[in-house]
Amino acid sequence: MSKNPVALCYIIVFLALCGCSINTVQSTIPTTAPTVPSQLINTPSSGTNGGTSSLPGGTTIPITWGNLDLTGKLVYTAAVIQNNQLLVNVQILDFTTGAITTIFQTPNGAWVDAVTVSPDNKQLVLSYTPPVTAPFYAGIDTLYIMPLDGSQTPQLLLTPPPTNEGYFEPEWSPDGKYVYFAHFDYSSPTNYQLMRVAYPNGEAEKVVDKAFWPRISNDGTSLVYTSTATGVNTLYVSKADGSGAHQVPLRGSYIPQVIDSPMFLADDGSILFSAPAFGLSFTPSWFDRLFGITDAFADGTIVSDWWSVPLAGGIPKRLTHLQSLGLFARFSPDKKHIASYCADGIFIMNLDGTGVTQVINYTGGQPGTVNWIP
Repeated sequence: MSKNPVALCYIIVFLALCGCSINTVQSTIPTTAPTVPSQLINTPSSGTNGGTSSLPGGTTIPITWGNLDLTGKLVYTAAVIQNNQLLVNVQILDFTTGAITTIFQTPNGAWVDAVTVSPDNKQLVLSYTPPVTAPFYAGIDTLYIMPLDGSQTPQLLLTPPPTNEGYFEPEWSPDGKYVYFAHFDYSSPTNYQLMRVAYPNGEAEKVVDKAFWPRISNDGTSLVYTSTATGVNTLYVSKADGSGAHQVPLRGSYIPQVIDSPMFLADDGSILFSAPAFGLSFTPSWFDRLFGITDAFADGTIVSDWWSVPLAGGIPKRLTHLQSLGLFARFSPDKKHIASYCADGIFIMNLDGTGVTQVINYTGGQPGTVNWIP
């Protein structure tokens, strides 16, 4: 996801110039999400009050996944165009009925970067940026919390950082005691930190330097993340408090240099991560250089696929051929399937990447996140 405000100009022009199409095998959506505004504002947004998108709140879609025996619900973000404004809906898809409900919609000029559901499935933490017209913390990216049932609008969880910094990529620990997140300093494009805050009233503390995309192991003891300490994206694993950090060594003829969105697989013995296929790498174009875009760290601008590697390291194994942008994954509650969010929609797949089935065909062409609850 793009965290560079300079890149926002690039994104806006890109969105204006490019269209999008959806294909269950190949992606042709060349867009990425602007990390712009969102907050605690007087914003009515529940039930059927969603925007006029391909999938507005209050919609029921055909159940095309009936043969997969899926249960539970997906909680995800989807960008919409309403009154010529790019907004973000937080929506819930019920696998049993096909019903889609919008529990929150950003006001004009606001943005939601990511959402994460608490382990008890009662709360939702959002990386949320208020509009510049907001009475408090206008335009500052930080963490908010709201009930998963949408009965209240987002409330501030963590005091915002200074105006040239932001908090993104929230992730609950499995025991619900911490919310992990990434801290970005816009004045230094490679100055990333992983932090965490004890829930509900703790103080933010640094966990790891030069890192982003925190995900906790299923047993709650370990942390996997993407590090830029070596100058390229690398996989690192540490204890949950950040101690004992070590690189996961990748071997073989192809070692991707753009690695995003890692997570532990079901047995905590392997790591799932997104990366471009062989031959697809980031080379700044004249347009990139014009706007000062010189790296592709977690910016979602390279079509990627899911890969896996043993926790001890080894040769990366390509699992999918989605070729899409902004990949993010979650397990089903029974750990039998993976929900894969991307700019083309949301797909369900087996743990080995086979059996890819599209369940949501529209997410607004923007990176986002998905959660799977019982």
